[in-house]
Amino acid sequence: MPQEARGYPYRRTAGDGYPLALPGVPALLPRPMLTIIINKNSLVTLPTNPKRNKFLLEFTPSSIAAGNTGKIFVGRGFTPVPTVGDPNQGEVLNAGSEILETANYAGDPNVTQSSITIVSDTDGQQITIDDQSFV
Repeated sequence: MPQEARGYPYRRTAGDGYPLALPGVPALLPRPMLTIIINKNSLVTLPTNPKRNKFLLEFTPSSIAAGNTGKIFVGRGFTPVPTVGDPNQGEVLNAGSEILETANYAGDPNVTQSSITIVSDTDGQQITIDDQSFV
């Protein structure tokens, strides 16, 4: 099956596997999705990236990972406090929820370019992270 039919926004070269841009579309740098276990210690999951095209944080549902009963706190450019109601709590993810930002064009200011830091109020929470950048 051609890669374009599978939803890829780019073609790969036969030799090196690096993405090539379609006419008029910047090339994307694909990365594998990461699944990590987050604890009560804060973790910078995505560093500052001025070329970020897309990022996804998906808190695995408790129907898949039975231990995912807590909350994950997400800070964009700061370290969140893992307490609901705190002014510095950031965004809160419950099991099965996600945060997705996608750029409509290169340099779209709607996608966070700053670092993404997460922390959980419960040990052993599973989260999936996806990050793509323009080349």
